Amino acid sequence: MASKHLSFLPLPLLLLLLLLATAARAAPVNITGSRDITTVLNQFPNFSTLNKLLTQTKVVSDINSRQTITIFVVADSAISSLTSLPSDVQQKVLSLHVVLDYYDIDKLTNLPNTTGELTTLFQASGKAANKNGFINATDVGDGQIKLGSAEDNQLTSDVVREIAMQPFNISIVEISQMIIPSSIASGGGSNGSSSGSGSGSGSSAAMPTPAPKAGKSGAPKAAPVPSGSSSAAPKSNSSDETPAPATTDAPAGPATDVPVGSAADAPAGSTDEIVAPAKPVKKSSSASRLGVGVGIAAAVGAAFFAAL
Repeated sequence: MASKHLSFLPLPLLLLLLLLATAARAAPVNITGSRDITTVLNQFPNFSTLNKLLTQTKVVSDINSRQTITIFVVADSAISSLTSLPSDVQQKVLSLHVVLDYYDIDKLTNLPNTTGELTTLFQASGKAANKNGFINATDVGDGQIKLGSAEDNQLTSDVVREIAMQPFNISIVEISQMIIPSSIASGGGSNGSSSGSGSGSGSSAAMPTPAPKAGKSGAPKAAPVPSGSSSAAPKSNSSDETPAPATTDAPAGPATDVPVGSAADAPAGSTDEIVAPAKPVKKSSSASRLGVGVGIAAAVGAAFFAAL
């Protein structure tokens, strides 16, 4: 009987050892010293692909600059859905898995109303659109927590275990698969992206139509002023009038064209020619002739009476 009882002793001891080993593997690593996420993840070879992508996309720099964060990580065996995407999309997806608050398993199982909307690094970057920068976390019961995109409103990934933590500052939690919103997977879903980067859309602003240059509007040039003989005032028919010397006439100078105006000076569509007015000097020339004639007549008369 004693030997029979002794034969059963190794089994409980074996079970106890297995439980202790499982607990040892499941216990999260307490982060001390360096807070560099690359250094922390180097302790877990099965997350090497994700660790490398965090460095390549420079998301690790944003993570290390934060004081309080939670990182949802996926093992190499379940990360193919991320590695098949372009690098700019990988950056968006990875930043979606960085929550700007501290969440461990205990906090996730005690969410108000059993569900919560978690703000991520992707949302804080300003590149998110609609709600694809948020993650839904829901306690579905029996200690099981599911995550998914708030935009798609679907719970697609399970919380597996805690990997490492520094309470209330850093928490690294393993999940079953990557959370990839449908709008990001299709290559869109971000503000100000040209496929993503914020340089603007492909349309360009319409260029204003240049104003017409001066002198090409079709406005007719003014006719030149006629020369002296055609525009001079008629001579007086008085017999006492002595013709004024030819030099008193205003010289028939070269005709002066009226400057051509800009398109704004002449009414659009006008067909009338613009004629420069006659110079007023022509009228004063006729008056001067009459004055000279009267002066000569007066001088002749005075000389005549003086001779008597």
